[in-house]
Amino acid sequence: MADTYELDEQSKKVLAMLDGPGIPQCSDMTPEESCDWMGQFMDKMALDPLPEIAAIEDIRTGGNIPVRLYRPMSETEGKLPAMIFFHAGGYVFGEPRGMDSFCRLIAHEAGCIVASVDYRRAPEAKFPAAHDDSYAATCWIADHADDLGIDAGRIAVGGNSSGGTLAISVASMALDRNGPKICQMMLWYPGVGSAGDAQSMKDFSEGYFL
Repeated sequence: MADTYELDEQSKKVLAMLDGPGIPQCSDMTPEESCDWMGQFMDKMALDPLPEIAAIEDIRTGGNIPVRLYRPMSETEGKLPAMIFFHAGGYVFGEPRGMDSFCRLIAHEAGCIVASVDYRRAPEAKFPAAHDDSYAATCWIADHADDLGIDAGRIAVGGNSSGGTLAISVASMALDRNGPKICQMMLWYPGVGSAGDAQSMKDFSEGYFL
C-alpha cells in the first residue's frame, strides 16, 4: 500500500513543517514547550484573509471554564444554531487560539455561533478532566442559550482529533444523563479506538507526524 500512496502537495508542505529534518519533536519536549511550539505552528496555519464574522466574545461558564464565542454575520432575526467546538492536541497541548481560523470559517460558512471550549489538559489535569469540562460547558451553554442568542433546539458538538473524541464523549454523556439535546456532530479525524494494529499503522508509522 505505502509504495502506491501519494500525498497531495499541501499535505506534504504541512508535514515538512511538522516532521521535517531539524524540526523538534513533541516527544522530546516538556508539555509546556510542546504547547508553545504547537501554538506557534497553528499561528502559521492561520487563514489570510480571515473569514469575516460579526464578533468574538470571551466568556466563562458558571464552572469557570473559558469559552470563546464566534458570532457570524447574519441577517437572520432571532436565535441562531450553535456548534460547541473542542480543539485537538492529544489532551496535552492546543488551545482555542490555535483553531481560530477554523472556528471563524465554521461561523462564516454555516451561519452559526461557534463556542470554542478551553477545557483542562494533562498532565496538570488528569482524566477525565477534559471530558468533564467539555460536558459541563455544553450543559451551561444549553442552559443559557436564550441569553447567548442560541437556539437550544439546534446545538451541535464537534472537534478535530482528540477534540472529535471529546465531542463523541459529550454526545454520549448527554444521552446517558438525559441532556442536553445534541442535534448533530461534526467529527474531524477523531480518535475512535482500534481493533488492533491496522496495515496503515505499519505503512505510515514514520514520517507522518503521529
